[in-house]
Amino acid sequence: MMPTRIFVRCAGTILLFVAMMLFLSNLAANDLAQLHDPLLGISLYVLFWVIGGIMAVASVICFFDENQQRGLVWALWVSVNFLGYKAGQFAVNNYHYAKIPMGNLPEAFKLKPQAIDMSANVLFGSLFLASSVFLLWTFWQTKFKRPANKEAGDYVKISCVHCGGHIAFSRVNIGFQTKCPHCSQEITLRPL
Repeated sequence: MMPTRIFVRCAGTILLFVAMMLFLSNLAANDLAQLHDPLLGISLYVLFWVIGGIMAVASVICFFDENQQRGLVWALWVSVNFLGYKAGQFAVNNYHYAKIPMGNLPEAFKLKPQAIDMSANVLFGSLFLASSVFLLWTFWQTKFKRPANKEAGDYVKISCVHCGGHIAFSRVNIGFQTKCPHCSQEITLRPL
């Protein structure tokens, strides 16, 4: 398995874990409807369902989409939104550090609020850095890839799943999507 694929699956696992924490917190709380987010002004109950739903969708894309870049983009998008929210919260609080609003999340999981806040910061900061690096790496690989050497065995041959036409491609392109040169259908390049 390629490092990018491994990271995308790990990012999907992280996003699913956070989504489940938000869903469980909502199910365990009765008072979240009265608490409002200081930055967005909506109830934490609605906010947790929406953010949890977005993270669950992003995790499904990370797990099941064959296009690795799409999973990387979703992981980056979620982490940028979290970091942007934290920056907005920092600005609204007169540039003093503020914890993310958690409702009863600490009590539901018997954790300290500071531990959850610090974990979220580290988790989404790491997700941002790693997904940025992997996106740049995959872009660099596709844009500036070295020419394959047929004699050195750098080429792989497959048959199109749609028309059966034979396709030869460089090993560096494994996992990428392209159009079949014979039938123009979208295929994912994988070794047999």
